[in-house]
Amino acid sequence: GWSQGAFGNSNPSALLAACILHIQAKFGTRSAGELYNITVGDIALGPIRDDGIPSHLSLNFRLRKTQRGLKGQGAREVVPKIYPSDSDPARCGIRLFLLLQSKKSPDCQKDDSRLFLNVKNVSKQDWSNVPVWYTSSPVGINSISKIVPKQLESVGVDTKSLRITGTS
Repeated sequence: GWSQGAFGNSNPSALLAACILHIQAKFGTRSAGELYNITVGDIALGPIRDDGIPSHLSLNFRLRKTQRGLKGQGAREVVPKIYPSDSDPARCGIRLFLLLQSKKSPDCQKDDSRLFLNVKNVSKQDWSNVPVWYTSSPVGINSISKIVPKQLESVGVDTKSLRITGTS
């Protein structure tokens, strides 16, 4: 997936899929509904390091079905965080999140905006000079779980035989 370009920073679909992978794996989000409901303000940036990269990202747990707040049933003792990957910056969840945010219009970077937005309909092979990659409309609740499998299929992975879904 990563080495074939299905995930990463080369185009808006690969970036969206990479951010979803990081958020699911590191924060433990499970359902399409949890991903769909995440807003920009739900992602908290840790203190900024000397190189300008946040020391970590964390997720506000207001959304969790099984983990209601900090003291409720199923509350976690340790808040999950995403830390920078300085050894592999191209796969770093924090750098990918910052790029995702930078490729949105200013209005869509506000705290109350949904985190995952639809890709602009631009027929380009090279996205490096396109300033805004995403529309202002959020990815639909049914579409969000198809993003990762669709990216894998785009590089020839048979998701059906491997039973790969958007939440597996």
